[in-house]
Amino acid sequence: LWSRAHGTCLCVQGGELNAEGERQKAAEWKVHERDDGMVAFENAEHGNKWLRIKDDVTDCNGTGGNFCNFRVTDHDGNSFVSLESDKNPGQHVGVKEDGGIKPAKNTGKGLHGQFAIIIKPAKNTSK
Repeated sequence: LWSRAHGTCLCVQGGELNAEGERQKAAEWKVHERDDGMVAFENAEHGNKWLRIKDDVTDCNGTGGNFCNFRVTDHDGNSFVSLESDKNPGQHVGVKEDGGIKPAKNTGKGLHGQFAIIIKPAKNTSK
């Protein structure tokens, strides 16, 4: 999840979420599509860390439950997306100019709440 405003990736460092990541394992997220069309993001390096919005705070302390489900909105011909909390409508994942995480209710769908999803194909384990 590459931040349009900050130019770096959302990542988990020291057990905390920030937008200081380069393209590294800690900045990779497994996307889980839910039956209702929502998606959830599990950190690839730290499998017990899920992106969530709870109590207006965006963090990586989710466990895959309801606070981890996001509605994806496309921007600019699908080049960028915004992530809106399913549990807390109107609250979005966002990044401040210094790479910190914005309060979810103050983010919206503007530049600070837009991300490019860089797809890394899963390794093919079949022969």
